[in-house]
Amino acid sequence: MSRRFAAPLTAVDRVGTCTATRVEAVKEIVADDPYLVGHYPDFTIYPGVFTLESVHQAVRLWAREHRGGHATADLVRIDSLSFAAPLLPGDTLHIGCDVAEDADDPHLVRVRARCTRGDGTLAARATLGLRIREEGDPAPAPGAVPAAGTAPAPGGTRAPGAAPVADHAPVLDHAAVRRVLPHRHPVLLVDEVAELVPGEHVVATKAVAGSEPCYADLAEDLPGSAYAYPASLLVESFGQSGAVLWLRTAEAAGTPVRGTLVFGSARDVSITGSARPGQVLRHVVRIDRTIGDNVLMEGEIWAGGERIATVGSVLAAVRGGLSAAAP
Repeated sequence: MSRRFAAPLTAVDRVGTCTATRVEAVKEIVADDPYLVGHYPDFTIYPGVFTLESVHQAVRLWAREHRGGHATADLVRIDSLSFAAPLLPGDTLHIGCDVAEDADDPHLVRVRARCTRGDGTLAARATLGLRIREEGDPAPAPGAVPAAGTAPAPGGTRAPGAAPVADHAPVLDHAAVRRVLPHRHPVLLVDEVAELVPGEHVVATKAVAGSEPCYADLAEDLPGSAYAYPASLLVESFGQSGAVLWLRTAEAAGTPVRGTLVFGSARDVSITGSARPGQVLRHVVRIDRTIGDNVLMEGEIWAGGERIATVGSVLAAVRGGLSAAAP
């Protein structure tokens, strides 16, 4: 079945309740879903950001039902997102979202989501902001939903690591990235590393191509806004860039990580733009602080010289190996 927006997979199989203030949906986790085979090759697991994708798709369905058949919803804000338990092939994901119109903006909805496995175990919680618009309308303008307590970034603001650089050998080419990260095609979302200072920051790139699986099932004759790279993959690509920084930081300190770095939570993420096929994402990730086997990172995502997202905080944690306890 064709989609009207780019997505890594069909993240909602069926919808139950869909009222003006509540949507509930279900996703069956299957091993042959797109992207899952590469996350991870030796232990297939539903990526945490795909739980975010499931919530996003549930709210898109809510928007079509309650805001008109041509309405869609763009994820523009992650106030908080945390993962509590993994989802494995054979599990059932239950998505429950309370939807409320923003008091100051009728086109913005605030969503509180609680996601559980079929056995009732909490899998994830999220507090999000999504902008409702008509299909074909422009995507939200930069700065439309600034991070709490901060001024919106000017559309043309550049950072030293985010501006295009001269064509020269990267710090880590793709072969080297594959030796650092456990992810594999098609969910290995770091192409190369342009800058890396252990303990400080990394600048990593990901080229967006129209041949990627997220564009495979799009309907014909869609507007350009339908080709926005999925927000869930933006977050995943940023997280993988941060994983490269942390793993190389530990290696430089002589204490290589024994286990797998997993995505624990995110806060204060503001998505103010989008990337389309033909553009290159540049992730600027900085280490905020480390707490035992956990690391807090923050940074920005750029595309075409424009800052399209700011990440206030991402928590990554080391697990002693891939197992049913790893989110």
